[in-house]
Amino acid sequence: MSPAMRQILNVLIILCNSLLFSQTISEKSPYEYLFDEEQILITKNWKDYLSTMNSNSNGKCSFWMQNKFLKSDNCNLLSSQGFYNPSLFNLHFRNQILGIRKISKSEYELSSIFYFTSEKNELNPFAITKVLVYKIDNNYLFSDYLLKSTSNWETKNTEMINYHFPKNYEFNTDIAKEANNYLKKMFNLFEIKLDKNIDYFISENCFDVFSNSGFDFVPTMTTQEKCAFYDTSNNIIYTTKFYREFHRHELIHAINSKYLDANYYLLSGLSIYHDGENALQQYTFKELFQLLENHQLIDKNYRLSIKNSSNFDKNISTAYLTGALIIDAIIEKGGVKFLRKVLHEIKTEEDLITFIEQNLLRKNESIENWLQKRAKEVLKRNFKFKIEL
Repeated sequence: MSPAMRQILNVLIILCNSLLFSQTISEKSPYEYLFDEEQILITKNWKDYLSTMNSNSNGKCSFWMQNKFLKSDNCNLLSSQGFYNPSLFNLHFRNQILGIRKISKSEYELSSIFYFTSEKNELNPFAITKVLVYKIDNNYLFSDYLLKSTSNWETKNTEMINYHFPKNYEFNTDIAKEANNYLKKMFNLFEIKLDKNIDYFISENCFDVFSNSGFDFVPTMTTQEKCAFYDTSNNIIYTTKFYREFHRHELIHAINSKYLDANYYLLSGLSIYHDGENALQQYTFKELFQLLENHQLIDKNYRLSIKNSSNFDKNISTAYLTGALIIDAIIEKGGVKFLRKVLHEIKTEEDLITFIEQNLLRKNESIENWLQKRAKEVLKRNFKFKIEL
């Protein structure tokens, strides 16, 4: 999830009184009386599908056509795309159909809005999505928009990554080979084996990343220049031509498929813990910590923290930096074997704080002072990563 989106989601959680993992509420459109017989049947299927979504289910796949990019037991790409976490469909939104457009005799496009209303009765839209609908026999089945938006794209299959990109994109085989070798090394290091290749979609820009997935609106759709997402459930990466065939940050997130319940700080920190370009956004690892130090020259009281730590930059979540420092200390103490153990065992924020206090701090040392000291060490000339990722 992008730093900007995490900030927005935190606001949502507060406004919705922390009603996470609640069923989406289907609202009747005031314009349904205008729908014809087919649109009414499609509307009923959509509402019936939403009613099957709950904390233990992503909804019944019997309402959906098969998607070649998703694992066989998954359906509905929008429920796992990576932009929203938890799923857009598992948050306590209201959903209302905006329209059902007939494209051909047997193809339709359903547009709907996910929103909530504040205590002041203000409308807060969080997504407008579109899915395709196909009439098969006498039934209407949904299909992910990505299948249509990328239907005329080129595909280049490599050993571990299936690349998908527009026809006018100049694919770089050498960079793709470098990405594959990197992935193999990382999988060996963390003892990971995926049951399917990673599908890697390269869109023109951030707007197209969303649009190709089926979003007509998300809060950051027109405000972010660079974005990318990793769908852990289906091993899909969405990125832009800025990052080309080797988006190291997102490829590292493939680790998440093995450590699904690992603490957010640990997984976030691991994703930037390398000396490559674009560790986060357009910044290298050291540049991120230089930005932090520059901010602290202005705000001398600012410190990284696991609790109550605000972002010093609207596009940089401090969780990445905090997590990377913790990852560095864990590897320093016990190597990769110890890191794998911690990823398996540490899940909650409380777990992480207790672990740090018992294993990484000196007597009477605070976590904030410890993080500050380690952040300064990153900028030293002799700083070296404890593992090569």
